[in-house]
Amino acid sequence: EGNPGQVLTQLWGIAATVVYCAIASAIILKVIDAVIGIRVEAETERDGLDLTLHGETVQ
Repeated sequence: EGNPGQVLTQLWGIAATVVYCAIASAIILKVIDAVIGIRVEAETERDGLDLTLHGETVQ
């Protein structure tokens, strides 16, 4: 009983959703990188974000 073909249809739907989300995420990431950048500057990274953003150091 049931419809085994439905499982295949749902698997295709899942695959399409995963591909769509991966492509959309990559596009969003590229836009963010082009507009404001993904990483902080090397000096900021070296000093530590706690110090740069909050003026605090780890003790």
